[in-house]
Amino acid sequence: MSKLLGFTVVLVVAALGVAIASLVFNILVFNKINESDDVAVDPTATPSPTDGGCPGVNEISKEDSWKEAANRIIDTIDLSSDPCEDFYQFSCGKYLQDTDLQGMSRKGTYDEAQYEINLALADYFDGKALKDLKSNTEKYQKNFLQMCYADAKAEPSEDITNAKWDDLTKDLNADLGFPLFGVARKPQTYDEFFRIMGDMERKYTGGPLMTSFVTADFKDNNTNALYINQPALHFTRDYFVKPQFIDKLQAYADQIRDLILAYGKSTGKPLDYQFCPTMNADDKECATQVAQWAVNIERSIAMSSWPDTELRNYKQQYTPFDDLDILDYRFQQLSLGKYVRGLLQMKDDDKLDGFKVVISQATYFAALDGQFDAGHISLDDYTDYLAIHFLMDNAAEYGIDIPSADGDKKKNKMRYNEKTFDKYITRRGFGARKITRRPLNSRGLAKSEDDEIRTRCVDTMIDYMPYGPGYTYVRNRADRDDVRKDVQIMTENIIEQFSEMLNSLDWIDPESLGRAHAKSGALVRNYLWPDSVFGPDFNKFDTIDGYNKNYAAFADTTKLPTYWDALKTMKLALMKTEQWDIVAAGGDRTNFLQSPATVNAWYQPERNSITFPFGILNPPYYNLNYPQAYNYAGQGGTAGHELTHGYDDEGTQFDEFGMLADCEFTHCSILDDDSRSGFVDMAQCVVQQFNTQCCPVKKGNVRCANGDTTQGENIADIGGEQAAYRAYQKFMADQGKTELRLPGLEQFSPKQASLFFFLWDPLIFWLTYGVSWCMKITEDRLVRQLMTDPHAPSSCRVNQVMQDIPQFGMDWKCKRGVSPMYPNDDDRCLSKDLAMMIARFAFFAICLSLTAAQTIPLLSASNDELIKVADEMRAVDDNKATNGQVVTDFGGHVNFNGNADASPNKLFTKVDPVLLSKPTYAAFAKLFNNYNAEAGVKEPKVSTTEDNAETKAFLDAIETTKPYQTLLNFLKARNHPYGKSSAALKAAISSLWFDRYSRAKGVLDSSAFEHVFIGELKNGEVSGLHNWQRIASLEADPKENFDYKGFIVKRTNLATIQFAWGKDWKKGGSIFVGTSPEYELSVLTLCFLARRDAEICKINVDGCPVEVQSYEQKQNGKSFIGTSYPKVAGPCA
Repeated sequence: MSKLLGFTVVLVVAALGVAIASLVFNILVFNKINESDDVAVDPTATPSPTDGGCPGVNEISKEDSWKEAANRIIDTIDLSSDPCEDFYQFSCGKYLQDTDLQGMSRKGTYDEAQYEINLALADYFDGKALKDLKSNTEKYQKNFLQMCYADAKAEPSEDITNAKWDDLTKDLNADLGFPLFGVARKPQTYDEFFRIMGDMERKYTGGPLMTSFVTADFKDNNTNALYINQPALHFTRDYFVKPQFIDKLQAYADQIRDLILAYGKSTGKPLDYQFCPTMNADDKECATQVAQWAVNIERSIAMSSWPDTELRNYKQQYTPFDDLDILDYRFQQLSLGKYVRGLLQMKDDDKLDGFKVVISQATYFAALDGQFDAGHISLDDYTDYLAIHFLMDNAAEYGIDIPSADGDKKKNKMRYNEKTFDKYITRRGFGARKITRRPLNSRGLAKSEDDEIRTRCVDTMIDYMPYGPGYTYVRNRADRDDVRKDVQIMTENIIEQFSEMLNSLDWIDPESLGRAHAKSGALVRNYLWPDSVFGPDFNKFDTIDGYNKNYAAFADTTKLPTYWDALKTMKLALMKTEQWDIVAAGGDRTNFLQSPATVNAWYQPERNSITFPFGILNPPYYNLNYPQAYNYAGQGGTAGHELTHGYDDEGTQFDEFGMLADCEFTHCSILDDDSRSGFVDMAQCVVQQFNTQCCPVKKGNVRCANGDTTQGENIADIGGEQAAYRAYQKFMADQGKTELRLPGLEQFSPKQASLFFFLWDPLIFWLTYGVSWCMKITEDRLVRQLMTDPHAPSSCRVNQVMQDIPQFGMDWKCKRGVSPMYPNDDDRCLSKDLAMMIARFAFFAICLSLTAAQTIPLLSASNDELIKVADEMRAVDDNKATNGQVVTDFGGHVNFNGNADASPNKLFTKVDPVLLSKPTYAAFAKLFNNYNAEAGVKEPKVSTTEDNAETKAFLDAIETTKPYQTLLNFLKARNHPYGKSSAALKAAISSLWFDRYSRAKGVLDSSAFEHVFIGELKNGEVSGLHNWQRIASLEADPKENFDYKGFIVKRTNLATIQFAWGKDWKKGGSIFVGTSPEYELSVLTLCFLARRDAEICKINVDGCPVEVQSYEQKQNGKSFIGTSYPKVAGPCA
């Protein structure tokens, strides 16, 4: 579960991130005070009598729900173990002893919770006649389940198996072909191949060479983007590249061999393969060669791909394109534009409208391009590779038994939900963090084969129609509103604790404290179900039925004669509903990503949101009627864990709105390099602890959790559970009464209130946490987890976490320094020195984040909209030069790297004084002498008073002009914050263009206005200077020694020119000609807000295409315009 997700480098960031660090620090201080050797804490000590006593403190609950909660703990704990020696064994020993895996590789409390949900859904639908279901959404589900049941319960036979192979073959041959078995490939060119590959991913969810997903645009989450990603391999990448897994690859090849033999036997067609052309389809040796060839291709793809641990830098994973033709030419052999057209069913001349296509791992695609370019794999081979993977992804899911060629008597893989090949949908994931859903294996949980089939079919439905079962599950929970309210209170209590810890720090000034509190307000909390999908009334179905309209084929299953028809209809509807239909829609930060019936929770950095589906609000994590100690330990710890993920090395790359923040050359982050490095040093304590203690200890080969791989989850576990513990204490204190004692667990509840255990029940809290991680697992599965998983095994996630929370040892009265669960300060990662380091880091991060928190909000607008508004600015510009007011002599053509003087005359031979006397031109010209041309000289050149007055006069002059008002109205229509009022826009322009920063020597020597409109001299070059009026004034003043050299490109009202300013040279700079100051400032501001850094703003000026290039400048925690200038983009219309 995503309570199990990644956290590697950074924990503390702006406001709420800082609150986490502050929370940890305060807890540490609190713990250190309570741990003092001078104070003996006895949890059973009786406090001084008080009037009225403590209500209910001695009582044992007789409520059935409390008995149920108690039994859940009693059924797992091993009272013969010592909690101070091995708390996992104490919490889960009986569960581990009594649990029979029944051939499964793992079974845990998570699986049991998901099974109960699936069983409840199956019971609901099986108890309802189709005519009694009121919503189309539930009718679709009922019909699908009936088809799934019928298929699973059919007795296997050769005829049924052949019929199923025939169903797959018809679609495979129609879509792709299969040269390996003599069926000619459909694609005749690589362009066609990529288009077909996109179309098959659209229909069947799989992508053997690449995969795509839709989520918020990392740089503007008001829109979505289509991300093209490296493929989701059948096994984790390590299995393909590390030598210790050679036996796994061989077994994988044997499975593919068996698949090929089974397919050949069913179709009766011989293999037509270059390595064994004379052998028959049932020849084991030939099939083995084919399988090994297929594995080697996948292995080469794996070696070209990036490991998950290195896919955490989102700047490196953001290469945007807004033109599919350009995308096609980005790589020599990869027709990615055609692939996108296949995905989205676009025609060849269709253009992207309202969204971008983003290449996530450019280096992977460069490597794949090299493989295609090498030519050693033919188009037939690639077609066969796709065909084999089509069968791998669909055959077992369709219930086709694939017998072993080695003579093993294998049972039907589908029937027992142990598929030979995992279906692609469970590997691909959703969102930036590729949140996946682990399929339920109910074989060891179901009481009958019938229940196994029913819960498995529901699980398939959750995969492919997430908001169908999710809707039904929520609608049938009578306590849904009460649970939602309770979880909201719990989550807000945890966040409140972060704030309370911040309030206790005496070194935060009020303004910084206010900003820190405001940070948590931007976090989107998705509780239990999405209102926008389900609608406000569960007795009205228009909203949910409209959302699930793509599943309408299930209204009449006579048109779906086979279960394969049902499956592929489900797959197509899923991808259309959750991916392709939303790509051009507006961004939605409340997107759940997955079904509310899922036992999971997750954080989405690109939306700055946490999601708690209703499914996770079940035992062993939560029950509305269980004690608060139980709920805060389970769901509260989950909430703290997911909050923490918002401030790890992935989360800190995104701002409070979920957009990439403060991007530099190598990375994006709201923290500077020193802060990031500081936390890495701190995190090494956790890494070293896991590596040296070797958890879990096993005999034989090394069986240790990798501290480097698992550090993110480990730190999130520690921070999340501490936050939940503090929130639980605070909540009970606010209630003013203690909880009743759990029957059968009286020894773990205080008989009377004491000084420290006045209202809360800490031992039940810790026990619930331990019980929630009970899991029995085979040794093979454990080894695989240790080698490849970012999550430590359950025993480590209990024992190692408890060791690092000293309050645990105190509550259980362990002997400090003697008991493994209560180590000395120096032997755990919560020592006094570490606490002080976290405090220093938190203070630095607060200071940094509260100055760095300023970000410039992006303007969401399509290319066509930008062209339209820029055209309007140009049309309404009453102050632009008219014919004859500005006369130029462009002279001769020059080369960018040349030094010839091709123009003996000035560029501007005439500028009408009447034009220059207009208010905006005159106010603009008064600013020319306010600046020092040399970089490294502090500004302004004149007095600050004079400079401020003249700057204000210029801004006042342009405020009433039509181009400025056009910009204001456009921003207002787009709900951009700068468009709230004329004053707001003027303040923003003043800050963006005139606030000063340093370009040299660390002094405030520059601003965007000075750079773009006035020009700067640095290291023998002219920097900036993109304004025609300024150049005309320099030419008119002999003291400036300005020498125009010639043009590189020229158009009617735009040119790229070369010149010298004294001894400093400008090889090439673009300028508008004859445009007014207000037009230039307005259009450049527009383009900067909408397209900056790697994105180009495309507009027209009098029919001539122009590209405006803008860059953002980050300095001292503030954002500025670094530069913004026009470029000639092509011939005029």
